[in-house]
Amino acid sequence: MDRGEQRVQSRLQATLDPSNWQTLTDRFADGVGYATGIGYRTEEVLVIEASSGGIDENKAHTAADSLKLLEMLTGVLRLRSTRWKKASLQTFTGVRALGIQTVVNTMTLISVSLNNQQKYVYEELRHANIPATFDRRYDWVQIFELLACLFDILQDQKQLEKKLESEH
Repeated sequence: MDRGEQRVQSRLQATLDPSNWQTLTDRFADGVGYATGIGYRTEEVLVIEASSGGIDENKAHTAADSLKLLEMLTGVLRLRSTRWKKASLQTFTGVRALGIQTVVNTMTLISVSLNNQQKYVYEELRHANIPATFDRRYDWVQIFELLACLFDILQDQKQLEKKLESEH
């Protein structure tokens, strides 16, 4: 891809049709964060989309990127559900697929999970203004709060993964 976009592998794997080995079309993200094992990437844990530039919002592009991000995050979640097939639904409802979307000067931390009725739950966990000038330097506090929230969730997900492994 021309902008250094990364292919989201979990979506391809989660949409693979075993009868003909075909997948849905590729999806590319502006950034992908991976959990790492011993020196190698193990699975996607964060998908990042930058929608619209820092000056004007292109509403059509933002809407398309929002839908694309939702598709990619549900793919991440579906792939994780195949990894822990024997885990209880109660435990699996704690699993989150995480995303960050930036639109003009706003950054939003997004989570997709399943509820007890096996329906997808989309949550906007935090949003922050992106400081672009010295006068907006106090907005860095919001950015750091968003990153701290992301860090806490990732730590919780590590603990949850241990529980899922024990149930599997």
